[in-house]
Amino acid sequence: MVVRDAAGVFPGCTELRAYRAVVLAQCGADTRSLADPGRAVERFLAGTGLAEVSPGAYDAVRKEIEGG
Repeated sequence: MVVRDAAGVFPGCTELRAYRAVVLAQCGADTRSLADPGRAVERFLAGTGLAEVSPGAYDAVRKEIEGG
């Protein structure tokens, strides 16, 4: 999942990418790699998009995050 305009969360960073228990933060010319134990960031982001996607699409993302 991708979050653009991430400066509100990570000052100086323009983008966050969360996938398979890792969050990559693009901060200027640098990319920071952060652990996402239990995929908590991915779960949160998936939940915030629930109103914007079909139930089937959300269920597919949820299953992938849960490893099934």
